[in-house]
Amino acid sequence: MTDVEGLLRTIRRLEQRIARLEGSPVQFGQNVRVDSSTDSVLDPMRLARETTGTAADGIGVGLPFYVQDASGNIDEGGNIDVVLTTAAHATQAAELRLGVLGTTVAALTSSGGVRLAEVTAPAAPAANTVIIYAQDNGAGKTQLMARFATGAAQQVAIEP
Repeated sequence: MTDVEGLLRTIRRLEQRIARLEGSPVQFGQNVRVDSSTDSVLDPMRLARETTGTAADGIGVGLPFYVQDASGNIDEGGNIDVVLTTAAHATQAAELRLGVLGTTVAALTSSGGVRLAEVTAPAAPAANTVIIYAQDNGAGKTQLMARFATGAAQQVAIEP
């Protein structure tokens, strides 16, 4: 087979693959797996973090999301991180952390809780919504708050 024949054969194979993909809903960047089960979770992607050293509290893996801003800069808009807060195998504890603009704003803990970082009181949300947040009450105590579309903020609880 000559080089030209090999090239033509490769082109035909690529054309066949493209033809198969044209009818597919798969888009660039997607990771799709198909299986016959209809009542289970399928993991089409796996993120893993390993170390050549000994894992310590705080080791984790993350998935950052980048967006272009009005100036044309590509900035990290948010992230989802999974962190072992206790790395010892027998007593492992972890958090699924949600971050926005470089700040972790909430975490789901392996003990079943939700951790909220204290923030400055947010602006009123859109109609028919509420924002739940934690803030410092000015005396060093954390308040759990709810802000409504009217702008009214209601204390749900305060640190004893």
